[in-house]
Amino acid sequence: MRHYVVESARRRGALKRGGGMLITLNESMDLPVSSDREFLALDDALAELARTNTRQAQLVELRFFAGSGVAEAAKILGVSEETARRDFRSAKAWLASQIRRSQ
Repeated sequence: MRHYVVESARRRGALKRGGGMLITLNESMDLPVSSDREFLALDDALAELARTNTRQAQLVELRFFAGSGVAEAAKILGVSEETARRDFRSAKAWLASQIRRSQ
């Protein structure tokens, strides 16, 4: 799903149409993503996060792209719900700072 959404954003950018987001982002993410450019920055930041903290990147993908809740994502990753919450808070903060830095 992530790759489909990213490629859609890239195509829109290549066509210079600059339309809105293809999907409505889950408000619980609290990430500053409101345009294709910001979404592509999120994708780049998520790829960087995957290189430094694979579990946090997987957690973001499960919550953001697959729509999993904390309990479900924690079970899939084999961690406690509290660890998943803590990792998610940390990942959101890091991703938000990376997106702001790229603008």
